[in-house]
Amino acid sequence: MAATPYEANRALALLSKAFNLAELWEWRAPGTNPCRGVKKYREEKRERFLSEVELARLGEALAAAERGEVRRANGSAISPFAVAAIRLALFTGARIGEVLSLRWAWIDWEAGRAALPDSKTGRKFLYLPPPALEVLRGLPRIEATRM
Repeated sequence: MAATPYEANRALALLSKAFNLAELWEWRAPGTNPCRGVKKYREEKRERFLSEVELARLGEALAAAERGEVRRANGSAISPFAVAAIRLALFTGARIGEVLSLRWAWIDWEAGRAALPDSKTGRKFLYLPPPALEVLRGLPRIEATRM
């Protein structure tokens, strides 16, 4: 699988996890995971941006979801929060986890930024351009609850 190193490495990780679980569940003898010692392929850092055509198609799909023209497989409507999360990720370049963890209290509306206390790279500011602020203003306020 040298031609597809990313897929090969993910397949190796999946198989290794399966064999580790088999050992844990005593379906295999301890220390018999055949994936141990298999070298992973080197992965080059990838950077990809959506083309203008892809961005336009995504925009059309999001607008259709907002109008209720697109349904989930079970027939239910697509959440406006899901659409907003995708739009915010596009407008800010933020990781989807950063977008999904946003709290109203972190947003500085005047400065156009959110203070993320703990992102993947540590504390940082997420700059919110006017279209991102517009998306946020259109969302109902739901405060986080603890489970």
